[in-house]
Amino acid sequence: MSGPAVLRRLFPSFALMSPSLPVLGHRSISRDKAEVPHMTTQVVPTNHASRNQVSNPEREIARGVVWIYKEYFGRGPTWSQATIANTHVTVVLADALTVVERRLASEGNHETVRSLRQAVQQVMSDKMTELVEQATGRKVMCLLSDHHVPTDTAVEVLVFEREGGSGAATNGNGAEPSPLDAGQRSGDD
Repeated sequence: MSGPAVLRRLFPSFALMSPSLPVLGHRSISRDKAEVPHMTTQVVPTNHASRNQVSNPEREIARGVVWIYKEYFGRGPTWSQATIANTHVTVVLADALTVVERRLASEGNHETVRSLRQAVQQVMSDKMTELVEQATGRKVMCLLSDHHVPTDTAVEVLVFEREGGSGAATNGNGAEPSPLDAGQRSGDD
């Protein structure tokens, strides 16, 4: 299952969206403009031909994460960009804070907002993992998530399992690091 079918299965309200979904910098991906008023999805395709494909994993992931945010926070970010690399997927999101979070941030409570966001992001990690695994066909080893409150910028990094199913780290050459390598990197002598 790929393409919009993945999003429709994860988010039944996705079926309300237009069949001709925008790719770069277009506003309002929803037929009901009140639902997602300023949504801008930016996709950085690996080649120009992928812009016109019906199923673009980067687009699916960027939009899917916005829908997950909307489901859990009551509103989704108005900008998102997903990039798929060999080892991970990175999703950068902007303008995601709710009205109450913005109020808290304006009064200097950035750590409170960040802590709340991190707690909710842990709860929604299973859906993000499922979305990325279905869109890419790869198994996700872990999800790293953070939100920079002053700029209202969030990042979700989903790290793939290594080929062969191992989640072990490598020394950059594909081999598992020796204890000596690990000690040198961490500063433990």
